[in-house]
Amino acid sequence: MDTISTLREALTRLEYPATRDDVMRLIRRDGADSRMAAWLETLPEGSYGGAWAICQALAEQPAPGSAASRVESGSKQLALAG
Repeated sequence: MDTISTLREALTRLEYPATRDDVMRLIRRDGADSRMAAWLETLPEGSYGGAWAICQALAEQPAPGSAASRVESGSKQLALAG
């Protein structure tokens, strides 16, 4: 099963509104693979009214391991060092 299908299935089991912590608890309980867990770690803090809101928030975040993610991480490290 691919990551998107697994995520969609997991999100149908949440009660909404749901917080980032609610999502993380569900994913950890269900034993998500490391790729999905890393992706969900990028979910901003907040309360989400439905699965669509969670998916939209995730879509706005760079995927872990992507070039955009590495650039963002490097920029943060430079800002902290400077």
